[in-house]
Amino acid sequence: VNLRVDFSCIYKSMKIDLHDNTESFVQSKRFTDWKKEFVKTDLYKRLEITYDNILDSVGVDEVSENSFRQLRKLLADRNTSLIGFYLIENYLDTKEKILDIGCGMNYWKTYYNVHGVDLVQYTPTVNECEIITSDFYEKNKKSWNNIMSQCALHFNSDIEKTLKKVYSLLNKGGKGFISLNLMRLYELDNSTSLTKQLNKLKIIENIIEEVIIVQSPKSNSLDGNLHIIFKSP
Repeated sequence: VNLRVDFSCIYKSMKIDLHDNTESFVQSKRFTDWKKEFVKTDLYKRLEITYDNILDSVGVDEVSENSFRQLRKLLADRNTSLIGFYLIENYLDTKEKILDIGCGMNYWKTYYNVHGVDLVQYTPTVNECEIITSDFYEKNKKSWNNIMSQCALHFNSDIEKTLKKVYSLLNKGGKGFISLNLMRLYELDNSTSLTKQLNKLKIIENIIEEVIIVQSPKSNSLDGNLHIIFKSP
């Protein structure tokens, strides 16, 4: 991937914020300004206190190395885990209930008022989640003010259609974002072209406010590095 491409010249109406890697993003002004305030909050203090207890309680040491349920491997990198908090704190209304699509073990319910939904109920699990039925999107159109999906929907081959379905759940004035793993998207296309992935998003740019790209992609599906911020309906 050519990281030196000025994507702002290509996608005039879709804001692109490109970073070479996680370290580059967490050193950016937008992240450091936010973190200065976040570390002062009771939420951050609770994260510091309960961090290991939460991971130990789900028995992750017994999960195989390749399982995406191995939270310890993901969250051992505090920079990576804080990006999830950054997105929630900046792009959702944390005073309201949040719909988490593809919630897995529903980790975020530990810290926020989250209703998690997924295709299956994972075991072990931190928090209970609802199983998505075939008519879920049709039944819940325009019924949520807060929606997120962190590192789950990149397993769908038709990402444009998937994003539009998620967007359809947002109520007027609602907020939402979706984090995807670039490596998974590349595998679906048998390609390593970032431009190709962004061209898919250009088709639905009318629902996208900004795309934050945090290179470099890893094979771990929990490593979200293509963060899509929805426009408010």
